[in-house]
Amino acid sequence: VQAYESALKIDPSNRTVLLNLSQALIEKGAYRKAEHWLRKLAVKAPQDSDTYLLLGVVYYRMGKYTRSINAYLKALVFSSGKTGMEADIFNNLGSCYAKLGRFEEAGQAYQKALQLNPRHPKAVTNFNIITAQSFNQTTTLCLQI
Repeated sequence: VQAYESALKIDPSNRTVLLNLSQALIEKGAYRKAEHWLRKLAVKAPQDSDTYLLLGVVYYRMGKYTRSINAYLKALVFSSGKTGMEADIFNNLGSCYAKLGRFEEAGQAYQKALQLNPRHPKAVTNFNIITAQSFNQTTTLCLQI
C-alpha cells in the first residue's frame, strides 16, 4: 500500500496505480479507503469497467448489495465483451441478488456466468448452492465473489 501511495505522489492520476492501490486496500479490509480512490478514478475515467468491478467488490464486502449491483451493472456496460470479466461480474451479481433474497435473479446471473465460462469455479459452486437448497429469510449464504 505504501509503495502505491508513494507512486501516487509522483503521478496522482495513474490508473494502474489507483487500481492496484484499491485492490491492496480491499485485501487489507480497508474498504472505505478503497471506495475513496475508486470513486475518484470513476470521475477521471467514467467508462472504466475495472473501476466499477472493484467498486462492486467494495460495496459487497461492506454489505451494500444494491450499490454493488449498480456498480457491477456499470462494469458490464463498459466491459466491451471481455468474457472472463463478464463471467466474474455475473457471478458477483448473483451473489448480490442472493444476499437480497432475490434468488430467481441470482440463479439467472449464475447461469449467465456459466454460459460465458462453464468452468467458472465460484459460479459453479454458487449455482449449485442456489439450486440445491430452499432458502428462507434467516438462511446465511456462503456465496463467493
